[in-house]
Amino acid sequence: MGFDLIDLKNKEDGFSTNIWHWHVIVGIIRSLRVLPEEKVDSLNEQYTDKGLSAEEARIVAAEMRSQVLPMLDQHSRVYFDGSTVRTDIPHDNVHYTTQAVLQRFVDYCERSSGFALW
Repeated sequence: MGFDLIDLKNKEDGFSTNIWHWHVIVGIIRSLRVLPEEKVDSLNEQYTDKGLSAEEARIVAAEMRSQVLPMLDQHSRVYFDGSTVRTDIPHDNVHYTTQAVLQRFVDYCERSSGFALW
């Protein structure tokens, strides 16, 4: 099971990730405190037109680029509680995301026209 973000203007441009990564990404967005809580809460609702506007996506991307990505490298994991660890251990059945996934998400937010969740 995963989450698909579909660009509001270009339906062929999207971002897909699994539920494990997505819930951590939403937790990171929450920790940045740049969006209202209700907006962040709605990011866990699939198959709706809820998502982020282009302006909101760029705000999130800028904050992640300045506050989160500099703390990570290719061996870093960010867990649901916001803690980070550097490891090469294979998947450990805990919700986490990686620098690579976060970088793809930030890049997507920077180029998107906003997105809906599917």
